[in-house]
Amino acid sequence: MSDQLDLFDTGGRTHAGDPWTSSLAAARVKARSQRGRVLEALYAAGEDGRTDSELGEELEIRETSAGTRRKELEEAGLVARTARHRPTRYGNPALVHVITFAGVDLLLELHRAEHPSSR
Repeated sequence: MSDQLDLFDTGGRTHAGDPWTSSLAAARVKARSQRGRVLEALYAAGEDGRTDSELGEELEIRETSAGTRRKELEEAGLVARTARHRPTRYGNPALVHVITFAGVDLLLELHRAEHPSSR
């Protein structure tokens, strides 16, 4: 049996009483996918958050890819835009994003699914 999470296997990551959006979010984020890596980076950033440019640099992916993944996470309610801006390496203002409580919950569930002995 593979330890890799399946895109459509949400078992163990959501609960019957969770809102339907939790199941949708869990189905859309795999732990080692770009979405998962963006979510982890935003978790690690804490209140400081990250811009798409910073995410791209940190994860060594294109800024546009980081932005696309971040937007998908934002649409799922796992990431939120702040009112803050920081300059990109080119000096342009960029929005700062942070992980939401739902995003933290999902990361914990993904971690538990990958490491069942740590429950």
